[in-house]
Amino acid sequence: MTNTFEVSVRATRGNDGRTIINILLPKDQPKASALEISHVLAGGIGALIKSYGEKDHEALSEIIKHLEDEFISVDSFKDVVVVDKNIIEK
Repeated sequence: MTNTFEVSVRATRGNDGRTIINILLPKDQPKASALEISHVLAGGIGALIKSYGEKDHEALSEIIKHLEDEFISVDSFKDVVVVDKNIIEK
């Protein structure tokens, strides 16, 4: 038996130039923790990076730098809100 877990990402550019990221789960899917969702998204990023072929190390470096920049910037997380009730907060 195969279990499917679905996560989708919606990115919208705001009028202020910032990108609004929405991580969405189907309502009929069992609840998941933020860590479980993060692992699914990381697996997806890994698959995308591997698709670059010989340039995958460049893509990986760029993604790691992007994540480092996100965590260094306090402004990146000042307005994070969990809205979807399918996410177990902790």
